[in-house]
Amino acid sequence: MKLIFLDFDGVLHPNFCQEEHYFSRTGYLMAALDGFKHDVEVIISSSWRFHWPADVLLQKLPASLAPLVVGFTPEVDPGRHQRYREIHAYLKFRRGHADWRALDDADNEFPKGCRELIRCEGRTGLDDSTVARLRLWLKGA
Repeated sequence: MKLIFLDFDGVLHPNFCQEEHYFSRTGYLMAALDGFKHDVEVIISSSWRFHWPADVLLQKLPASLAPLVVGFTPEVDPGRHQRYREIHAYLKFRRGHADWRALDDADNEFPKGCRELIRCEGRTGLDDSTVARLRLWLKGA
């Protein structure tokens, strides 16, 4: 099973967009996952998880994405590379090696050169380039 740690702002929609544009880039993610949905689990790493209970947050997600979500990263003490540390806290809880990627626009939340990070351009969110990188990983290339 492959794990995708998913940020929202700057990934599923552009940063600082109007509410009516929330999740406007979800179609890119779903296109990337086409043919792989049974081999992938999605874990929410977005800071949105601090603002809404899990059930409410899942209701906010597009119907195509919500069923793929299996969990949320835990909160960790503030500090350097916090998102990366949250992901590792989740992986430790899971107790096993995992093949994972993070879809995120905040590369400062990860160690420099983190090969698991698929960085999105925050002004646009997911695009053809990030979808291509995600699909290469999903194919095992």
